[in-house]
Amino acid sequence: MPPPHLRKLAALFACLALVALTPSKTTAHELAIDQVSLWPDLAARQLRGQVSFDPELTRELDAPIGRERAEQRAIEFVQRNLTLLLNDRECTATVEVRELYTRGGAVPGDIVMLSCPLPSRLAELAVRVGPALRTVVVTVSGFTQDAAPQSALVQGGSVSPRYFPEQANAPEWRAGGADQFAPPATTAPSSAAGAPPPQQGVRPPGFERTRPFGVAAHYLMLGFHHILPLGWDHVLFVAGLTLARARQLRRLLLELTCFTLAHTLTLGLSAWGLTLMSAAVIEPLIALSIACMGALNLVPAAPRSPRLALIFAFGLVHGQGFAGALSDAFLATDARLAALLGFNLGVEVGQAAVVLLLWALLRLVPARFERRCVVVPLSLVTVAVGCYFTLERTLVS
Repeated sequence: MPPPHLRKLAALFACLALVALTPSKTTAHELAIDQVSLWPDLAARQLRGQVSFDPELTRELDAPIGRERAEQRAIEFVQRNLTLLLNDRECTATVEVRELYTRGGAVPGDIVMLSCPLPSRLAELAVRVGPALRTVVVTVSGFTQDAAPQSALVQGGSVSPRYFPEQANAPEWRAGGADQFAPPATTAPSSAAGAPPPQQGVRPPGFERTRPFGVAAHYLMLGFHHILPLGWDHVLFVAGLTLARARQLRRLLLELTCFTLAHTLTLGLSAWGLTLMSAAVIEPLIALSIACMGALNLVPAAPRSPRLALIFAFGLVHGQGFAGALSDAFLATDARLAALLGFNLGVEVGQAAVVLLLWALLRLVPARFERRCVVVPLSLVTVAVGCYFTLERTLVS
């Protein structure tokens, strides 16, 4: 008869496997590329803007939430991931939801309006795009009556080319609106004799082939940014893992390696389209993993503790969370393997920075005070935070 803790561990893995094998509902959205349109309102001395983005970046369409909560999420998402730079200075924009996407509705995505005070003379403007927005078409128009709108394609985690209202712009700005960057429409094969078959995998203009090294470097920064400062839940889990092993370096490295292998596995699978769990399940599980890590630190280690197996299981969950954050970003590059390796390396660098800093601080605490004055109190805080966000994500999402 297996020991009781092994039976409990087997039951936990059975539950995780059941959740993982449950088909997750996926819904294709109609918005090919997220869009930002900007124009001046000279009478009101305001720079106006409209942002259209995929609604699934902020909510699960198959798990409806209240309109007020959906609007709040959309506003917070835009505030975190879009910054207007006027004359090289950040502008704090007023954000207001114009319309939310509904199935069968008139708009292909959520639409949010921006408003920002214009300086007395606007010499240049740019848009900083957060990594969660993947790829954005920025369109600027209206500064002169006879000039056509100009658009540029901006990848998440970068800044658009500078737009100069009073002079010629860089080649990255193309005359025309966002439609020129949309993927070509799928058409039925021509019945004419000798007509070539439709091309597969055609990319919209702007997705040029790039060198793998450059792609890896770009996604390395995205991966690091996803940990510091965005990935507070991942940081809290890694901090809880380090908390109990500050004086057991070999054991700490073993547990970190186990966690890394697990989240690398699910991140890699998701990058190639194998989604194991929906975000509605993943987000509460990530918060629950934080609470469980804190609880494990409160229990003295047993000779046959399931801690390592639990860390691996939670690593699988966190890897799926990383994949949800990336969403379709891998489709914006031909060097998908380089992008995956770069993003994962960035995650590991951010994780290592957290671990090394916390480990160094804990080593400054005398050993006789460490557990009573540091490990136990901070672990209780970790349990409380994890439980709160487990409930919040379960009830709201």
